[in-house]
Amino acid sequence: MVNGERLTVNGEPGVARAEDVLDPAKPAPNPSGTVPSHPVTLSPAPRQIRITVQRTPDVDRDKRLLSWVVDELRAKPGPDRFCIIVRKNGAAVQLDFPNDTTTFTPALEQQLVRRLGVGSVEVREDASY
Repeated sequence: MVNGERLTVNGEPGVARAEDVLDPAKPAPNPSGTVPSHPVTLSPAPRQIRITVQRTPDVDRDKRLLSWVVDELRAKPGPDRFCIIVRKNGAAVQLDFPNDTTTFTPALEQQLVRRLGVGSVEVREDASY
């Protein structure tokens, strides 16, 4: 039963299993017994992506690197927010981008880690700072 109503599956009365209803790859049945023509997908909650960049003595290199990071994050707008932490000699400055969002994917994470190093990317499920 879903919302107190019995479901029909392929025209036959039946009981929906939780894994069938919750599987985003399967079309969601509805109380009328019909299956929508388009799959129902749930959007993941927005995440907060924190990127750490270490400053170097080469200011021009650092500017190019920061520009590259921001361009990569802005390239695919989406639900995820991001900020960049710039560190040097134990001090840190957080750069916020309140008007920009991204779609953070494993491929993007690999690009950032490859260029910035292990430990440079932190993903928080809670989108608050």
